[in-house]
Amino acid sequence: MAALFYWTGVAWEPISNGGGGGGGIGPPGPPGADGISITVSGPQPTPPPNPRKGDQWITDAAYRIAENVTIEVPPPVEPLTVKLLPDPPQTVTVSYLP
Repeated sequence: MAALFYWTGVAWEPISNGGGGGGGIGPPGPPGADGISITVSGPQPTPPPNPRKGDQWITDAAYRIAENVTIEVPPPVEPLTVKLLPDPPQTVTVSYLP
C-alpha cells in the first residue's frame, strides 16, 4: 500500500500520525484562508518541492503495487441479432375447446 504523507508546515508526516489517529475522528482544525486549497502529489519517490501546509504526498509504492496486478479482460460478447417481424405480421388463429 502506498504511504500517504501530509505537510505540517515544517515537515512531511505520515498521515497515520495526524488527523485524529487511533481510528477516531479528531477535533476540527482551524478554518483555512479563502481561495487556498491543498495539493495532492504523487505517486513519486521524493517529496514535492514548495509544499504548503495541508498538502499531501503519496510515495511511489503505488507504482510497485500496480506492477504486480494482473488485469483480466473478459471475452467479447457476441453481438445480438435483431430480426424484424414481417409487414404486415402473420395472422395466428387460436381455438379454444372446453
